[in-house]
Amino acid sequence: MNSDDYIHERAKRFGVSNSTICRNLKQLNFTYKKTWQHPKADQNEREVFVQYIDFLKARHPLVYVDEVGFSVDALRRHGYSEKGARCLESCSL
Repeated sequence: MNSDDYIHERAKRFGVSNSTICRNLKQLNFTYKKTWQHPKADQNEREVFVQYIDFLKARHPLVYVDEVGFSVDALRRHGYSEKGARCLESCSL
């Protein structure tokens, strides 16, 4: 079970109501919170990228353009985990 499943997704999978899922999550001491770490994050790649951006900024002014779009593999930013524990996002890709 993914920690970032919506309540209605869990209810459908188990064949129960949304309120049953809510009640059981509360009994199990699970809370809804922001996920802590992106599953595809790579610290080494991030450092290389930052160095490359610094290299570019030293030679040319950078212009940032925001292109809005929809990604079918967009990951959810919130999920459930035990109270006091971090919610780590899962990735099924």
